Amino acid sequence: MKKILVLFTSLAMTSTSTISTIVINNKNNNVKVTNGVDVKNGEFPWYGLINAKGAPITTTGAGGGVLIAPNWLLTAAHVASDFQFAQMPMQITFGIYDTIKPYQPETVYANQYFVYGGIHYDMTKDIALVKLNHPVTDITPIQIASKLQIPQPGQNATVTGFGISGVDSQGHAIWPTHMKKALMPIQDPAIAKDPKYQISNFDQNYDFLGGTITGKRISGALGDSGGPVIQKINNHWVTEGIVSHGVYDWTTPLPNVFTAVGAFSDWIQNIIKNN
Repeated sequence: MKKILVLFTSLAMTSTSTISTIVINNKNNNVKVTNGVDVKNGEFPWYGLINAKGAPITTTGAGGGVLIAPNWLLTAAHVASDFQFAQMPMQITFGIYDTIKPYQPETVYANQYFVYGGIHYDMTKDIALVKLNHPVTDITPIQIASKLQIPQPGQNATVTGFGISGVDSQGHAIWPTHMKKALMPIQDPAIAKDPKYQISNFDQNYDFLGGTITGKRISGALGDSGGPVIQKINNHWVTEGIVSHGVYDWTTPLPNVFTAVGAFSDWIQNIIKNN
């Protein structure tokens, strides 16, 4: 039986000299952009790579998110819950597309977390906002979906992230140094009832399904949690989904569950307005 996993790595801090990892919270297994292509420099500047404060820029972090206002990050509830539970400051690096090439991404910090429904790891209503300690002024935030902008079956959407690209011959995770993107199909929510797709904790009022179900697997993966699912509308990128959870398998074409941002648009606006 395949494992059900959360699509991000456990909150970890990595040493600069060794690859020793200190696991802060191990409540979840996590899922990369499977079978994606490299992102170009400057293509998605509003993507934020999340890690513990003080950690070096590394893909063995805690997931991703997107800048939706100068001092607001949108991510998954299970990502923000780790930081809120541990009362730990979050480090977010924007403008990053490659973790080893010499360039100057922007790093900001945060310690205010607004998790929908409070701290939880059950993958339901998997959305959170993070208020940055200071605004990001040189990156234009991405638009968020309205209530009417929820990806529909038959459409395609782009998923992005630094998630793992697979495993080596000894079963160790292979972490890419370059951010990936992949165009994936949106699936009919009715397939969630079919046990062969191994879909759990799915509510079509708040989630949608994405990824291939035949041929090569294309979807989000381990390490991508909290990152965006985006579509271009009127020539502008719009965040329509958040990478949430799926099945720990890089070969079988199985859909993943994504949080529908549009279903929470009122909540998002209220949190930003009142905080």
